[in-house]
Formats: sequence, structure tokens, C-alpha cells
Amino acid sequence: MSMVMGVTGPIAAEDLGRTLVHEHIVITYPGEELDRSRTWKRADNRRSGHRPDGGVARRRVPNLRRSLPDRARSRPELYVEIAERTGMQIVCTTGFYTEFNGIGLPVYWRARDPEEIAELYVSELVDGIAGTGIRPGAIKAATGVEVTPAERRALSGAALAHRETGAAIITHNRTLAEWRCSAGGVRRIRRRSDPDPDRASG
Repeated sequence: MSMVMGVTGPIAAEDLGRTLVHEHIVITYPGEELDRSRTWKRADNRRSGHRPDGGVARRRVPNLRRSLPDRARSRPELYVEIAERTGMQIVCTTGFYTEFNGIGLPVYWRARDPEEIAELYVSELVDGIAGTGIRPGAIKAATGVEVTPAERRALSGAALAHRETGAAIITHNRTLAEWRCSAGGVRRIRRRSDPDPDRASG
């Protein structure tokens, strides 16, 4: 039986139901934590995440790695709370956003080798995020208009982590035009790192 790791535990693939593959529960940008008028409150996010959806999407697979990955990594418990309160099945991802405008791929990780990036992804996939034990169910790989050298290393790291864990890869491009520019580069990196094409989506 094929299984997908959700924030509350494994889910049988046939039980996923209707799935949205790119949903944001919380999103933030560097510097927000310095704005006194925008204090982040978990209770507010729980309420906004628990809204009627008319049955359109009772199963969600949101992308929970956003523009400030280190801050997102401090909140996986919120996704568990929302999943338990709503009954939705939520699958979060490991990975990074693009290098675009300097808001996605953190400076520290831009200089890391693919093997070091893969080690981070694998540790979260196997052991959980930031010591919480909450495990991602997929790997996010993101690129901008051109695949930058740092993004290329992150893509290679995603492919290496996929090879070791079997976790699916979800690619992210900001526009269709950017997807057309970068898709060829993404596919070439994937082929070199030998990921399973049936376990990658873009």
C-alpha cells in the first residue's frame, strides 16, 4: 500500500481524496517580526485556518515552506492543530523557496553543497521538523526565471534526498513564463540525480 506522510501521521494514498497541491496556511516575509503592529498570534491563525470551505477541498496538501523557511519551521504544530480541528489531511514539505529578490533561499543555504542540503531535507523527512517529530511528506524545489547556481544546488539536494527517502518532489515556479524558462533545467538536474519521474510533479 502506498503511503503519504501527513502532519498527523501516515495517510494511505487512496484515502487522500481531492487534493490541492499548493496551499498556504501561513506566509510571512523577513522583517515582519520587527513590526509591532503585526504581532503573530497562533490563535488567529487557527481561526483563519478553520473556515468552512463548502466541501470543495476537504483534503489539502499545502506547501508550508514559504518565503522565510526558518520561521516557518517554528510553526509545524499549528498545522497539526488545524488538521485535528478541521479533519483535513495536511501534508507539509521540506525545501526552500526561490532566490528571487533574496526573500526565499536563505543566504546560509545558498552557499551549501547539494549533499549538505540533502542532509537537511533527509533529516526533516526522517526525524521531523525542528525537534517536533512532525514529518514532511514531500520535498519542495523552487526556481525563478533563470535557474541560479544556488537554486541548482538546492534542486540537486532535493533529487539526492528523493533518491535516499523516496519522498516526492514538488516544483515551484512563479509564472508560466518562468516555468517554461526553467523547466528544462529542472528536468536535466533531475535526470542527472536519477530521481523517479513518477514521484515528481511541477
